[in-house]
Amino acid sequence: MHHMRISHQSISRDLARKNSMLRHYAYTNKLKNIHMNLKEIQELTDTSLPYVVVVYQVLFKDAFEHYQQKTGKGSYYLRVYVDNVWRQAFPDAVTIQTEPHQILTLLFLPDPEADLAPYMQRLLQVFSVDRDSYLVTMAHGAVQPAGADFTAAYEQVQERLKLRRLVDETQWIRPDAPDGGARGERYLKAMWEQEFQTRLMSGSEEGMQEWVRRSLDQLEKKQAVASDYRQFAKDVAGELDKALRQLPAAASADAGGRPPLEETRRFYCRAQYERWFTDLLHPVLQGIRRKTEDHDPITSFVKEYMCTHLDEDINLDMIADKLNITSGYLSTYFKEKTGVNFSDYLNDLRIRTAKELLQNLDLRIQDVAARVGYRNVNSFIRMFKRHAGITPGEYRRKYAS
Repeated sequence: MHHMRISHQSISRDLARKNSMLRHYAYTNKLKNIHMNLKEIQELTDTSLPYVVVVYQVLFKDAFEHYQQKTGKGSYYLRVYVDNVWRQAFPDAVTIQTEPHQILTLLFLPDPEADLAPYMQRLLQVFSVDRDSYLVTMAHGAVQPAGADFTAAYEQVQERLKLRRLVDETQWIRPDAPDGGARGERYLKAMWEQEFQTRLMSGSEEGMQEWVRRSLDQLEKKQAVASDYRQFAKDVAGELDKALRQLPAAASADAGGRPPLEETRRFYCRAQYERWFTDLLHPVLQGIRRKTEDHDPITSFVKEYMCTHLDEDINLDMIADKLNITSGYLSTYFKEKTGVNFSDYLNDLRIRTAKELLQNLDLRIQDVAARVGYRNVNSFIRMFKRHAGITPGEYRRKYAS
């Protein structure tokens, strides 16, 4: 009898394990809207109770990501822990791994008014302890009535995950969390693409880095979410491709080996984007500088004259006269050699120089304006704001040491 009892217990445990596996399989198919033929499997998906969908998106940091890719156990251990937390309070809860970096819990609620916050808070605290290894973004939707479509509820929570902020911490996105400020705006691409092209074609590392910093500042100010930053990176990469198609092969040859956009999916802080933009833009800027610095006498003269006479009235006709060529020829030649218009290059040089001068707190705004060639301080302020997005005074308060 003793052996029969042990055998029976072993068989019971084995059946329970197999039923659990079948139940997980059935719910995975139901969530992904995959048809199931066997009625017995379909019956394993309980639809007689109200439920809530909770989804956990896991972002493994570099060292732990290698372990996850090699063994797949990182997400597995998290799933087991999450399952244990929920089943203590909700025995019918089902926790499954839907993707390599995503876990999902279906909470079946005998009481639709059940308070989930203490359990979510507990998970948040535990996950935060391991933030050096991974970050988890948790989101859940409203209580769904019994029999409501699982797939639709799952997709709604998937959308909530897109509200993940670009911060180095575990996040809980509540059902009533507001959308990020920049979502859907595509960061007003039309407002920055012309300046981007001008800065790029100037070949200036400093000018481009300043533009990147200011753009990221504006995303922060708009309370952008992580997906907004990724969309901005995608748009910049697209503008870069457009510019490369217009450059000679020699100038664009250095653009190979740039960082893939896919990397940004795993970013969780601004510094990662700053490094990514540097890796993306540095080789191209280097190639443009090499092309324009090949001792072309006309462009070299124009650039040097601008730098040494920046406080004077500079115009195309004047420099063309000094070179004994027509202004039309100089305009076309300069654009062909540098990739940027004469006036755009001059304005960009003036504003970049003005930003350096604004670091000197002994200089008044009108002094800075005069040193970069503006006799009318209001004209200077308007041009500065058009390029920098803020006035000279605001720039000084924000950046001057």
